[in-house]
Amino acid sequence: MANWTLSSQNLREFLKIEQHFDVVIVEMVLCDFLIGVGQHFNAPVIGLSAFGASKWTTDLVGTPNFASYVPHTHNHFTDRMNFWQRMYNSLTYWVEDIITLYYYLPDQQKHMEILFPDAKNWPSLDEMRRNVSLVLLNTHTTIGTPRPYAPNMIEVGGMQIKKIVDPLPPKIQKFLDEAKSGAIFFSLGSNILLQMLPKPMFDAIVGAFSSYPDHRILIKSHENIIIPSHNESNVLIEPWFDQQSILAHENVKLFITHGGLLSTTEAVYFGKPVVGISCLFDQHLNMFLAEQKGFGLNVPIVSLTAENLATAVQKVLDDPSYTEQAKIISDRFRDQPLTPLETAMHWVKHVAKNKGAPHLKSVAVELPFYKLYNLDVWTFIVGVFALVLFGVIKLIRSIGSFIFKSFSQQKLKNA
Repeated sequence: MANWTLSSQNLREFLKIEQHFDVVIVEMVLCDFLIGVGQHFNAPVIGLSAFGASKWTTDLVGTPNFASYVPHTHNHFTDRMNFWQRMYNSLTYWVEDIITLYYYLPDQQKHMEILFPDAKNWPSLDEMRRNVSLVLLNTHTTIGTPRPYAPNMIEVGGMQIKKIVDPLPPKIQKFLDEAKSGAIFFSLGSNILLQMLPKPMFDAIVGAFSSYPDHRILIKSHENIIIPSHNESNVLIEPWFDQQSILAHENVKLFITHGGLLSTTEAVYFGKPVVGISCLFDQHLNMFLAEQKGFGLNVPIVSLTAENLATAVQKVLDDPSYTEQAKIISDRFRDQPLTPLETAMHWVKHVAKNKGAPHLKSVAVELPFYKLYNLDVWTFIVGVFALVLFGVIKLIRSIGSFIFKSFSQQKLKNA
């Protein structure tokens, strides 16, 4: 990602232009070196995370990561972990801390110095990371897990959702309006091409619709696909769909998705149950949380079989509780004082107006590791306790020795 950005001639030309900005917003996932853009323009930096909260972003503003109930982005856990999951989750965070400190940040520092030759005279990237003014997260509690945030870390998941969806093309509108038994929408997003999947996985997906021959099927695919169980008139295949407009249609009864955060958010917003075929990164976590919250089931791509997928589809379509729960969570998601985009705009303006909003910054970003976690305090307490315990044990031994010695002498005297 960094090399792709560095190779952009447009970016290099843009940076040569002398201009002023009130604030700079940069993507933070694996792109910390772009914080240098803020330094270059002498403007406060706002981080934007395509994920929810992660170590990449929480460390910027001092948001705590409690490994006991905050699952790492790459772990397939919910916030209710057993002992071994909590141990694995803790180790994941610790390993990431080590990798970040000794590999990732030095590497990002090098990339920043390539993009900005003057960066060698700037504060270190580590120091600049501690001066990030705000982080916007592409998530919401209703699709994630409740957790604490620093005051300058704001959830704005759903920014891409329109207040009024665009009208569907007449062809698709008619196709869905006539879906009296309901419609199933299938899309694995932009990262996964359906036709590139191994044949057993491809056949499993095609076969998952066989129990619902009367349901109309919409499939995002660049190539035509034959669904043996359906008449051609009941299947619509396009390389691109207006996903929000599709999900907003009342006849869509199920969304089969890869579980990306944008797709998950849109499914929640429009109250549609999901079956996930999670493939990578946060998709597994998103779909496991969908299972926990009761509006979907997950069939990870590594365990994708005809039986597993067909069973999941049948369960979600035939059990009304999934649709009911999807509508409940949709209502919770929509119950916000401002839309996600309006919330993001408010906080961006707040940072610009207050010259970086230093009043929002937590001192946690300045504390060294041992102070942040009170390791020095606990070391002192344990040390004092150990000394007191050692003194008590020594005293008891001395008293015991004295008593034993006195008893022995008395016994000899009596003898």
